[in-house]
Amino acid sequence: MTESEQIRILRENIRFLSERSSRSERQREICVSEILDRLLPADPSQGIESAYRQLRRQAPELGEADRALFLKRFISLFPQKDAPSPERSFFPQEEVTDPHFRGRIALVKNRYNEQAYRRLSPPVAGAKEYTVPSFTEACEEVANNRCEYAILPLENTRDGRLFGFFSMLDRYELRICAATALEGEDPTESTRYALIGRSLPQRTPKACPWNLEFSLAMPVETTPQSLFSVAEQFSAKLLKMDSLSVPYDDQLSRFYFTFRVPKEQAVSFHLFCSLEYSRYTPLGLYPVL
Repeated sequence: MTESEQIRILRENIRFLSERSSRSERQREICVSEILDRLLPADPSQGIESAYRQLRRQAPELGEADRALFLKRFISLFPQKDAPSPERSFFPQEEVTDPHFRGRIALVKNRYNEQAYRRLSPPVAGAKEYTVPSFTEACEEVANNRCEYAILPLENTRDGRLFGFFSMLDRYELRICAATALEGEDPTESTRYALIGRSLPQRTPKACPWNLEFSLAMPVETTPQSLFSVAEQFSAKLLKMDSLSVPYDDQLSRFYFTFRVPKEQAVSFHLFCSLEYSRYTPLGLYPVL
């Protein structure tokens, strides 16, 4: 047999296997679609969490992307008046800021923080500065309900993500409510600042893009690869990913993600992550101003 004949046979084999693989994948999609339809509850009043747990019990062979599809079908087929909204999903606590302090934004006075305030304050009804001596006290003012929001830097082009400030979000149970990037004296450098608090600003511009930001703790030497394929189902585009060792457990790494995502899809994506990953921590769903 000549070499050209061997190449021809190998090409035919590749073509045959590709066609069979394509047919197999299509058959799998049909089976997945049918089982998802059969496992959708007839009565949605049991709630998505109960339905999701039942799905995992009855069809453990399904992957994360399949379960994401189930969640999307549940939400589309059973729209409810009490479906999760960005406000309820990311800020489950009742509004507790004293009415006299609403609109007050804690601010450490310097030139860049003041620029960030001017960029981030317009969506806040009745916005007014409240000067504090440190970023820790800024967070404490919000946590103790004496301010509605605070301004924090979150990352810069020189140092990357500023994990010390992210730890403040965890410590005081605050979320990113809006963000903006400011150039430094060197135009190649910039810093991302955030409006942090317990509720979304009241007058968010409709045309601005939205980000979903969260962290996941995962076993060392694992990668969140499956999350990326799931993100596509929610039209989410990865903007940034960082990782950090977990100080109290050397078997875990914590990944930080920032996704650009349509606002109407973001809550569904957040809901999927909260149901799928036990070590999921939402950091914010916010407009980029």
